[in-house]
Amino acid sequence: MNFRQFKEAKQIEKEELAKDYKPTVYVDMDGVLCDFKSPITMTLGKQTFHQVTNRDFNEFFKGTNVSDYFSKLPMFPEARMLIEFVLGLFGSYKICSRPLKHYVKQSIHGKNKWIKKNLEKNHRPVTAHYVFDKSKYAVDENGRPNILIDDQDDNIRAWEDAGGIAIQFEADHGQFHNLVKELTEALESQKEKIKE
Repeated sequence: MNFRQFKEAKQIEKEELAKDYKPTVYVDMDGVLCDFKSPITMTLGKQTFHQVTNRDFNEFFKGTNVSDYFSKLPMFPEARMLIEFVLGLFGSYKICSRPLKHYVKQSIHGKNKWIKKNLEKNHRPVTAHYVFDKSKYAVDENGRPNILIDDQDDNIRAWEDAGGIAIQFEADHGQFHNLVKELTEALESQKEKIKE
């Protein structure tokens, strides 16, 4: 095999790798799949979640069964479409969600109940990670970027700073079409990088 044939074989190999390559998609729960803010806002008699102070927030959860709260959160209307689109494009996904700081076990228990209650078996994640620092999943074992769908600015910045692809999505802001576009572009962009 001469050098030109070697280069052609390597290019074909890269193209085959790119064809099959799919980064892992991590999907946040609160604010993306389920409505965390509205029940708190309504119960406290506030107009918006931004009016809820830290003190209000802490007092609310002191008098709440945290596991029940998370297990009963309303699912956003676009959540099912989001999951179906991710499954169609990537084949699977994982949950990456932050537990409540002072109620870690209870919030994780409630989130797991929510998944079982709201997602059919063929729409459930491969696994669920409940962590305070999501950015540790930003890249795979080969250093290639994974994708995070999240509503919080701090999670988006940390994920990108760690080398991942982050897509900000707030389900209650009607951004589903933008999400579809950004996910499709992210996948195509990564496939092109593998071919290079």
